[in-house]
Amino acid sequence: MKFGKKYLILVLTLVFSCIMKVEAAPVNAYITNTNNSATLVVSSSEHIGQIYGTFTCDGLGSASLTFSATDSPPTSKSYTINWNGASGSHTCSVSGFQVGTLESAHEGVRGYSVSPKTIDLGSTSSSSTSNHTTTKKESDNRSGNNDLKSLEIEGYKISPEFSKGETNYTLTVPNGTEKVKIIAYKDHDKASLSGHDGEVEVKEGENKLEIVVTAENGSKKTYTVNVIVDTKPINIKIDNSDYTLIKNKDELPELNIEHEDMTLTIQDQEVPAYRIDKLGYVIVGLKDKDGNINYYKFDSYKNDEKPAKYTLIKFLNSKNISLILLDFPKNKIPKKYKKYTIKIDGKEYT
Repeated sequence: MKFGKKYLILVLTLVFSCIMKVEAAPVNAYITNTNNSATLVVSSSEHIGQIYGTFTCDGLGSASLTFSATDSPPTSKSYTINWNGASGSHTCSVSGFQVGTLESAHEGVRGYSVSPKTIDLGSTSSSSTSNHTTTKKESDNRSGNNDLKSLEIEGYKISPEFSKGETNYTLTVPNGTEKVKIIAYKDHDKASLSGHDGEVEVKEGENKLEIVVTAENGSKKTYTVNVIVDTKPINIKIDNSDYTLIKNKDELPELNIEHEDMTLTIQDQEVPAYRIDKLGYVIVGLKDKDGNINYYKFDSYKNDEKPAKYTLIKFLNSKNISLILLDFPKNKIPKKYKKYTIKIDGKEYT
Protein backbone atom coordinates (compact mmCIF):
# COMPACT_ATOMS: atom_id res chain seq x y z
CA MET A 1 0.00 0.00 0.00
CA LYS A 2 1.40 3.34 -1.03
CA PHE A 3 1.22 6.27 1.32
CA GLY A 4 -0.26 9.56 0.09
CA LYS A 5 1.67 11.84 2.46
CA LYS A 6 5.24 12.92 2.28
CA TYR A 7 7.11 14.15 5.28
CA LEU A 8 10.05 16.48 5.42
CA ILE A 9 13.05 14.92 7.05
CA LEU A 10 15.67 17.35 8.24
CA VAL A 11 19.05 16.09 9.26
CA LEU A 12 21.05 18.93 10.67
CA THR A 13 24.70 18.72 11.52
CA LEU A 14 26.16 20.88 14.23
CA VAL A 15 28.48 20.37 17.17
CA PHE A 16 31.05 22.40 18.95
CA SER A 17 34.63 21.57 19.80
CA CYS A 18 36.73 24.16 21.58
CA ILE A 19 40.27 24.47 20.26
CA MET A 20 41.34 26.62 23.19
CA LYS A 21 42.01 25.43 26.71
CA VAL A 22 39.47 23.01 28.17
CA GLU A 23 36.97 25.50 29.50
CA ALA A 24 33.20 25.88 29.33
CA ALA A 25 32.76 27.89 26.16
CA PRO A 26 30.21 30.69 26.72
CA VAL A 27 28.80 30.06 23.23
CA ASN A 28 25.66 28.16 22.23
CA ALA A 29 24.39 27.47 18.70
CA TYR A 30 21.34 25.57 17.55
CA ILE A 31 19.14 25.17 14.50
CA THR A 32 15.38 25.67 14.60
CA ASN A 33 12.92 25.11 11.78
CA THR A 34 9.48 26.29 10.73
CA ASN A 35 7.35 25.05 7.85
CA ASN A 36 9.48 26.85 5.28
CA SER A 37 12.83 27.79 6.78
CA ALA A 38 15.77 26.70 8.92
CA THR A 39 17.49 29.16 11.24
CA LEU A 40 20.92 28.90 12.85
CA VAL A 41 20.99 30.83 16.15
CA VAL A 42 24.37 31.68 17.69
CA SER A 43 24.14 33.03 21.25
CA SER A 44 26.47 33.69 24.16
CA SER A 45 26.40 34.80 27.74
CA GLU A 46 28.89 37.42 26.60
CA HIS A 47 28.95 39.87 23.71
CA ILE A 48 29.80 38.31 20.36
CA GLY A 49 32.78 39.86 18.63
CA GLN A 50 32.99 37.82 15.45
CA ILE A 51 31.47 34.86 13.61
CA TYR A 52 32.91 33.02 10.63
CA GLY A 53 31.74 30.03 8.60
CA THR A 54 28.99 28.86 6.27
CA PHE A 55 25.50 27.60 7.16
CA THR A 56 24.31 25.21 4.41
CA CYS A 57 21.17 23.16 3.77
CA ASP A 58 21.90 20.70 0.94
CA GLY A 59 19.93 21.58 -2.19
CA LEU A 60 18.28 24.57 -0.49
CA GLY A 61 21.03 27.19 -0.31
CA SER A 62 23.55 28.58 2.11
CA ALA A 63 24.22 31.63 4.29
CA SER A 64 27.58 33.23 5.03
CA LEU A 65 28.30 33.55 8.75
CA THR A 66 30.82 36.37 8.38
CA PHE A 67 30.16 38.90 11.16
CA SER A 68 32.20 41.54 13.00
CA ALA A 69 30.95 43.34 16.09
CA THR A 70 29.66 46.91 15.91
CA ASP A 71 29.81 49.59 18.60
CA SER A 72 27.02 47.68 20.38
CA PRO A 73 28.03 43.97 20.14
CA PRO A 74 25.04 41.58 20.31
CA THR A 75 24.81 38.46 22.46
CA SER A 76 22.85 36.63 19.77
CA LYS A 77 22.95 36.40 15.96
CA SER A 78 20.83 34.35 13.57
CA TYR A 79 20.97 33.18 9.95
CA THR A 80 17.97 31.83 8.00
CA ILE A 81 17.64 29.63 4.88
CA ASN A 82 14.19 29.41 3.25
CA TRP A 83 13.13 26.32 1.29
CA ASN A 84 9.65 27.50 0.19
CA GLY A 85 7.77 24.22 0.07
CA ALA A 86 10.64 21.86 -0.83
CA SER A 87 10.29 18.24 0.33
CA GLY A 88 12.55 15.29 1.05
CA SER A 89 15.55 14.81 3.25
CA HIS A 90 18.04 17.66 3.55
CA THR A 91 21.19 18.05 5.59
CA CYS A 92 21.79 21.39 7.25
CA SER A 93 25.29 21.90 8.57
CA VAL A 94 27.89 24.50 9.49
CA SER A 95 31.42 24.50 8.08
CA GLY A 96 34.45 26.58 9.00
CA PHE A 97 32.66 27.72 12.15
CA GLN A 98 34.44 30.11 14.52
CA VAL A 99 33.01 32.40 17.19
CA GLY A 100 34.84 35.08 19.12
CA THR A 101 33.44 36.70 22.29
CA LEU A 102 34.41 40.00 23.85
CA GLU A 103 35.11 39.11 27.49
CA SER A 104 37.02 42.13 28.68
CA ALA A 105 39.56 44.67 27.53
CA HIS A 106 42.29 42.53 29.09
CA GLU A 107 41.36 39.05 27.86
CA GLY A 108 40.37 40.21 24.35
CA VAL A 109 38.86 37.75 21.85
CA ARG A 110 38.59 33.95 22.19
CA GLY A 111 38.12 31.73 19.14
CA TYR A 112 36.05 28.56 18.80
CA SER A 113 35.77 25.98 16.01
CA VAL A 114 33.28 23.16 15.38
CA SER A 115 33.28 19.50 14.41
CA PRO A 116 30.28 17.72 12.85
CA LYS A 117 27.43 16.08 14.73
CA THR A 118 24.17 14.77 13.31
CA ILE A 119 20.88 15.93 14.80
CA ASP A 120 17.64 14.34 13.60
CA LEU A 121 14.93 17.00 13.74
CA GLY A 122 12.20 14.95 12.05
CA SER A 123 11.52 11.38 10.88
CA THR A 124 8.72 9.16 9.58
CA SER A 125 8.01 5.49 10.19
CA SER A 126 5.22 3.03 9.33
CA SER A 127 3.96 -0.39 10.43
CA SER A 128 2.31 -3.08 8.30
CA THR A 129 0.34 -2.24 5.18
CA SER A 130 -2.90 -3.31 6.84
CA ASN A 131 -2.60 -0.98 9.83
CA HIS A 132 0.07 1.59 9.29
CA THR A 133 0.86 4.46 11.62
CA THR A 134 3.02 7.49 11.02
CA THR A 135 4.97 9.38 13.64
CA LYS A 136 6.63 12.72 13.17
CA LYS A 137 8.75 14.67 15.58
CA GLU A 138 6.83 17.75 16.69
CA SER A 139 8.18 20.86 14.99
CA ASP A 140 8.50 24.33 16.42
CA ASN A 141 5.30 26.11 15.42
CA ARG A 142 6.39 29.45 16.77
CA SER A 143 6.58 32.22 14.19
CA GLY A 144 9.94 32.94 12.56
CA ASN A 145 8.79 36.34 11.25
CA ASN A 146 11.59 38.75 12.17
CA ASP A 147 10.71 41.48 9.64
CA LEU A 148 9.98 45.12 10.21
CA LYS A 149 6.66 46.39 8.91
CA SER A 150 7.95 49.94 8.50
CA LEU A 151 11.04 52.02 9.29
CA GLU A 152 11.60 55.74 9.12
CA ILE A 153 13.62 58.58 10.62
CA GLU A 154 11.24 61.34 11.64
CA GLY A 155 11.54 64.36 9.34
CA TYR A 156 13.94 62.68 6.89
CA LYS A 157 13.89 60.26 3.96
CA ILE A 158 16.05 57.14 4.14
CA SER A 159 17.69 55.61 1.08
CA PRO A 160 16.75 53.26 -0.45
CA GLU A 161 13.00 53.31 0.18
CA PHE A 162 12.04 50.89 2.96
CA SER A 163 11.46 47.24 2.05
CA LYS A 164 11.15 44.32 4.48
CA GLY A 165 13.92 42.40 2.77
CA GLU A 166 16.38 45.31 2.66
CA THR A 167 18.33 45.66 5.90
CA ASN A 168 20.80 48.49 5.10
CA TYR A 169 19.88 52.16 4.72
CA THR A 170 21.63 55.52 4.55
CA LEU A 171 20.59 59.01 5.60
CA THR A 172 22.42 62.34 5.60
CA VAL A 173 21.33 65.02 8.08
CA PRO A 174 22.52 68.65 8.38
CA ASN A 175 25.59 69.66 10.32
CA GLY A 176 24.77 70.39 13.95
CA THR A 177 22.13 67.64 14.22
CA GLU A 178 22.43 66.10 17.67
CA LYS A 179 19.49 63.67 17.74
CA VAL A 180 17.30 61.69 15.35
CA LYS A 181 14.09 59.81 16.08
CA ILE A 182 13.75 56.25 14.76
CA ILE A 183 10.19 55.03 14.19
CA ALA A 184 10.05 51.27 13.62
CA TYR A 185 7.11 48.85 13.67
CA LYS A 186 7.43 45.06 13.77
CA ASP A 187 5.63 42.93 11.19
CA HIS A 188 4.47 40.24 13.64
CA ASP A 189 2.68 40.86 16.94
CA LYS A 190 4.75 38.30 18.86
CA ALA A 191 8.10 39.62 17.65
CA SER A 192 10.08 42.11 19.76
CA LEU A 193 12.34 45.09 19.01
CA SER A 194 15.66 46.01 20.58
CA GLY A 195 18.69 48.15 19.80
CA HIS A 196 18.33 51.72 18.61
CA ASP A 197 14.69 52.72 18.79
CA GLY A 198 13.08 56.08 19.48
CA GLU A 199 15.25 59.16 19.98
CA VAL A 200 18.97 58.52 19.47
CA GLU A 201 21.96 60.83 19.88
CA VAL A 202 24.24 61.25 16.84
CA LYS A 203 27.57 62.95 16.26
CA GLU A 204 29.31 64.47 13.25
CA GLY A 205 30.25 61.88 10.64
CA GLU A 206 28.87 58.34 10.38
CA ASN A 207 26.52 56.88 12.99
CA LYS A 208 25.55 53.21 12.54
CA LEU A 209 22.16 52.68 14.17
CA GLU A 210 20.76 49.13 14.46
CA ILE A 211 17.23 47.87 15.08
CA VAL A 212 17.08 44.17 16.01
CA VAL A 213 13.86 42.24 15.39
CA THR A 214 13.54 39.00 17.39
CA ALA A 215 10.90 36.57 16.12
CA GLU A 216 8.71 34.49 18.40
CA ASN A 217 11.00 31.48 17.82
CA GLY A 218 14.11 33.49 18.75
CA SER A 219 15.49 34.13 15.26
CA LYS A 220 16.82 37.64 14.76
CA LYS A 221 17.21 40.14 11.93
CA THR A 222 19.16 43.38 12.18
CA TYR A 223 18.20 46.49 10.22
CA THR A 224 20.95 49.14 9.97
CA VAL A 225 20.59 52.85 9.23
CA ASN A 226 23.87 54.70 8.64
CA VAL A 227 23.07 58.27 9.69
CA ILE A 228 25.69 60.66 8.35
CA VAL A 229 25.79 64.00 10.13
CA ASP A 230 27.11 66.46 7.58
CA THR A 231 30.45 68.06 8.29
CA LYS A 232 30.88 71.82 8.51
CA PRO A 233 28.94 73.52 5.68
CA ILE A 234 30.79 75.25 2.83
CA ASN A 235 29.53 78.83 2.78
CA ILE A 236 29.79 80.91 -0.38
CA LYS A 237 29.21 84.67 -0.63
CA ILE A 238 28.09 86.13 -3.97
CA ASP A 239 27.27 89.86 -4.32
CA ASN A 240 26.83 90.19 -0.55
CA SER A 241 24.40 87.26 -0.45
CA ASP A 242 25.15 84.04 1.47
CA TYR A 243 24.79 80.58 -0.05
CA THR A 244 25.60 77.01 1.01
CA LEU A 245 27.29 74.59 -1.37
CA ILE A 246 25.31 71.37 -1.96
CA LYS A 247 27.42 68.40 -0.76
CA ASN A 248 24.79 65.64 -0.87
CA LYS A 249 24.22 64.15 -4.34
CA ASP A 250 20.57 63.45 -3.48
CA GLU A 251 19.96 67.20 -2.96
CA LEU A 252 21.47 68.23 -6.30
CA PRO A 253 18.60 68.61 -8.83
CA GLU A 254 18.80 66.33 -11.86
CA LEU A 255 20.18 68.04 -14.95
CA ASN A 256 18.07 67.47 -18.09
CA ILE A 257 20.87 68.02 -20.58
CA GLU A 258 23.70 65.78 -21.76
CA HIS A 259 26.30 65.72 -18.98
CA GLU A 260 28.68 63.61 -16.88
CA ASP A 261 28.52 63.21 -13.09
CA MET A 262 31.70 64.11 -11.24
CA THR A 263 33.07 64.98 -7.81
CA LEU A 264 35.01 68.12 -6.87
CA THR A 265 37.15 68.80 -3.82
CA ILE A 266 36.31 72.22 -2.42
CA GLN A 267 37.68 73.37 0.93
CA ASP A 268 38.95 69.80 1.52
CA GLN A 269 35.45 68.33 1.16
CA GLU A 270 33.95 66.26 -1.65
CA VAL A 271 31.17 67.97 -3.60
CA PRO A 272 28.93 66.46 -6.34
CA ALA A 273 28.99 68.28 -9.68
CA TYR A 274 28.00 67.99 -13.35
CA ARG A 275 30.33 68.41 -16.31
CA ILE A 276 29.01 69.54 -19.73
CA ASP A 277 31.89 68.75 -22.09
CA LYS A 278 30.30 70.45 -25.12
CA LEU A 279 30.34 73.77 -23.28
CA GLY A 280 33.35 73.22 -21.04
CA TYR A 281 31.14 73.87 -18.00
CA VAL A 282 31.43 72.44 -14.49
CA ILE A 283 28.19 72.97 -12.57
CA VAL A 284 27.49 72.80 -8.83
CA GLY A 285 24.46 73.56 -6.70
CA LEU A 286 24.09 76.45 -4.24
CA LYS A 287 21.30 76.86 -1.70
CA ASP A 288 20.13 80.34 -0.67
CA LYS A 289 18.89 81.37 2.77
CA ASP A 290 15.31 80.46 1.80
CA GLY A 291 16.28 76.92 0.87
CA ASN A 292 16.09 77.43 -2.91
CA ILE A 293 18.70 75.46 -4.89
CA ASN A 294 20.05 76.71 -8.22
CA TYR A 295 22.79 75.66 -10.62
CA TYR A 296 26.02 77.68 -10.71
CA LYS A 297 28.85 77.50 -13.19
CA PHE A 298 32.04 76.83 -11.23
CA ASP A 299 35.38 78.28 -12.34
CA SER A 300 38.57 77.70 -10.40
CA TYR A 301 42.09 79.03 -11.00
CA LYS A 302 45.42 77.27 -11.06
CA ASN A 303 47.14 77.22 -7.68
CA ASP A 304 44.18 79.22 -6.32
CA GLU A 305 45.65 82.44 -7.74
CA LYS A 306 42.13 83.87 -7.59
CA PRO A 307 39.05 82.88 -5.58
CA ALA A 308 36.78 80.39 -7.28
CA LYS A 309 33.98 82.00 -9.29
CA TYR A 310 30.30 80.98 -9.19
CA THR A 311 27.96 82.18 -12.00
CA LEU A 312 24.19 81.57 -11.81
CA ILE A 313 22.82 79.38 -14.62
CA LYS A 314 19.23 78.48 -15.50
CA PHE A 315 18.21 75.82 -18.00
CA LEU A 316 15.21 76.03 -20.27
CA ASN A 317 14.18 72.77 -21.93
CA SER A 318 11.42 73.16 -24.52
CA LYS A 319 10.65 70.40 -27.02
CA ASN A 320 13.86 69.74 -28.96
CA ILE A 321 15.89 72.68 -27.71
CA SER A 322 17.81 73.37 -24.50
CA LEU A 323 18.71 76.93 -23.58
CA ILE A 324 21.19 77.99 -20.93
CA LEU A 325 20.23 81.26 -19.26
CA LEU A 326 23.11 83.12 -17.65
CA ASP A 327 22.87 85.73 -14.94
CA PHE A 328 24.62 88.38 -17.03
CA PRO A 329 26.81 90.87 -15.09
CA LYS A 330 25.22 94.30 -15.03
CA ASN A 331 28.48 96.07 -15.81
CA LYS A 332 28.76 94.12 -19.07
CA ILE A 333 25.28 94.97 -20.42
CA PRO A 334 25.57 97.60 -23.21
CA LYS A 335 23.88 100.90 -22.39
CA LYS A 336 21.37 100.66 -25.23
CA TYR A 337 20.10 97.26 -24.14
CA LYS A 338 16.93 97.13 -22.05
CA LYS A 339 15.65 94.35 -19.81
CA TYR A 340 12.36 92.61 -20.57
CA THR A 341 10.68 89.27 -19.84
CA ILE A 342 9.16 86.61 -22.05
CA LYS A 343 6.90 83.70 -21.16
CA ILE A 344 7.84 80.21 -22.39
CA ASP A 345 5.85 77.12 -21.43
CA GLY A 346 4.03 79.15 -18.79
CA LYS A 347 7.22 80.42 -17.09
CA GLU A 348 8.63 83.94 -17.23
CA TYR A 349 12.28 84.49 -18.17
CA THR A 350 14.30 87.73 -18.16
